[in-house]
Amino acid sequence: MTAKSLCPPATPTPPDRPSLEPGNASSPRFRKASQVIADALRHEISAGVIADGDLLPPEGDLIERFGVSRPTLREAIRILETEGLLTTTRGGNKGHRIHHPTAYQAARQASLALRLRGATIMDVFVLASILVPPAVRMVAEMKPQPDLGELHRLYELMVEHRDHPQELARLIRRFDVAVCALCGNAAISFVSQMMAEIIELQIGEIPSDLAGLPPENIAEMGPARKRFGDMLAALTAGDGEKAEELMQQRLRDMIRSHTRLVTRNAPIQLIE
Repeated sequence: MTAKSLCPPATPTPPDRPSLEPGNASSPRFRKASQVIADALRHEISAGVIADGDLLPPEGDLIERFGVSRPTLREAIRILETEGLLTTTRGGNKGHRIHHPTAYQAARQASLALRLRGATIMDVFVLASILVPPAVRMVAEMKPQPDLGELHRLYELMVEHRDHPQELARLIRRFDVAVCALCGNAAISFVSQMMAEIIELQIGEIPSDLAGLPPENIAEMGPARKRFGDMLAALTAGDGEKAEELMQQRLRDMIRSHTRLVTRNAPIQLIE
């Protein structure tokens, strides 16, 4: 099928049918028909026209809609599959099922991109120290106050696991994700989930019990736990300024303690 037959220049493009005119193949703006179709379907997924869990319309309907061959349509579908936006199933419920991107998928791509740019795990910790404290303040100053039950439950688990550094680190990550989810900012919430996925791989290097920790880390755990409790109390009382300040201090404590456990320039581990 030629470019002219895909979209004759004299025929206006209907609103629901994007132009598939690829243009001059030697031009930097040249786009294959499959890429244009993938763009159109990706836009509909992002706009909620095709919901998470839905099946794409049958291939025959899409071929008629876009005016392309089956191989061209399937190439567009493969593009979306590689992006994790859909999976192809066979059997009783065969078809192409839509999946909204998860924080894990985004973190998998981000971990590779960050590693290629020379970012270290400490860079991610510094990002957390920039992102999480303002989120704590936002939650503290919300009117009406959101349900803080999950934050209190996680803190109680932290106290319970105070002698198990690795599990304690996981609970702190979960607390950060939970407080960011409450702040009302979707971007902060999603990025915090991505950071948690990346940091999770590094948590495996933390000893599972106190015997494996440097003495300095053990000495700092009590005061750090008290600051964490004071931060949660300030958050609950609606004192955003104090809660933010205490969270910043807690994250500085975390960075300092981790420098004794991991090499400062250790590369980010890839999420498989």
